[in-house]
Order: sequence, then structure tokens, then C-alpha cells
Amino acid sequence: MNKVAVLTGKDSEMMNEFSNRCLARVETRRTMKLLLAPFHRFLKANVAKEIDKDRLIIECAVSAFQKGTDLQSIDRDVLFEKTKHLDAAFIKKVPVPLIAIDVRYQDFAEIRKKRIDLIFGTVYDLSRNWKEKITFPALVRETYTPERFGETITEILHLYNLETRELGGSIKLPPPLGRATAHFVAALYTIMEEVAAQISREYTEKIFGPAVLSCQSRT
Repeated sequence: MNKVAVLTGKDSEMMNEFSNRCLARVETRRTMKLLLAPFHRFLKANVAKEIDKDRLIIECAVSAFQKGTDLQSIDRDVLFEKTKHLDAAFIKKVPVPLIAIDVRYQDFAEIRKKRIDLIFGTVYDLSRNWKEKITFPALVRETYTPERFGETITEILHLYNLETRELGGSIKLPPPLGRATAHFVAALYTIMEEVAAQISREYTEKIFGPAVLSCQSRT
């Protein structure tokens, strides 16, 4: 079983599902739907870019495990710089009318680095228990408790949400849309956090079963 292919596939599945649910919720809110128009194409394409960034981290973690090295032996700043190259390519490839983007990395650099650490560590943990022909659910159950797995999914998405919120400061729209950007980003962040909690619970139930979570919630 190809570790990189399996893990990037699972990550892509989760991130696309997360994005689709967030956008679906935005569509139900009239004021946000009006503001979504200039952002819609950007947000959809942004998910693919984020998945590419996650793939970089996954590939690095799998390679590090195979070589017997760990995160302390990896230059995290090099990984961070590689993600910035993907950002730059994305902005050139997906120009959006009315939107000007001047990415202020100082606003969210530490958030992104924490996410790099978390994804790297998660891949490393899973790699320790990876056996030939093991199923992904079985691999997760051998590696994590239901509580720990849910916390990991929640935190991966939460850090993505935080970065998205901080990225709002890098986006400029002409008046009167410009004044509404901050309100839109704040409301979007709330939706993203709600969906993250939902995704985390559903994915944990899928791996461990709803009965496990029900028992934990009563203790």
C-alpha cells in the first residue's frame, strides 16, 4: 500500500468535503451569499492548493520515517517556504476580478508552521503502525484512541480555519465591498469551525463506531 497515495487521498477527501459543506452553509445565508460571488471561484480553487501543500508535508514525513529521521531533523522553514511557492503560483493562476491579494505572512506564519508540525507528526505516528495490507480504519485504531483521533482532525481543520481568517487581512476589495470583507471573513470562520467539529465527529464515528463516542460522552 502506497503511504503517500493513501494519506493524500484521505486528506483530499476530507478537505473537499469540508469545503463543500462550508460553502453550502454560506449559500443559505442571504447576506453572505451576496458577498460570496467574488470569492466563490477563489475559495473553491484554494482548497486544491491547500491539498497540494498538505501533500508536500505528507511526502516529507513519509520520506523522513523511511530514513529514520524525525521532525527535529527536518528544516520546517524549508517546508514553509515551499508552501509559499504554491501560494504564489495559485495567485497567478487564479486571478479573481475585484480582488487584490498581498499576502501578509507575518499574520499567520506560526499558525501554518503549527499545522505543518501536526500533519507531519500524524503521518509519522501512522507510519509506525503501518503494515502490509492493513486497512486505513484498522491503522487508525492501532494508532489513536477515538478521543485523540477526533482531537487531531479538529486541530488540523482549526489551524486551517485560523489561517483562512488571518488571510482576510491580505485581501483587498474596492468600496463598498471592502468594508464588508471583515464581516464576511468573521462569519465564514464561525461556519468553518462548526463544520470542522461536525467533520471530526463523523470521521471518528466512521473509524471507531458511534457506540464508542456515545459511551465516552457519558463518562
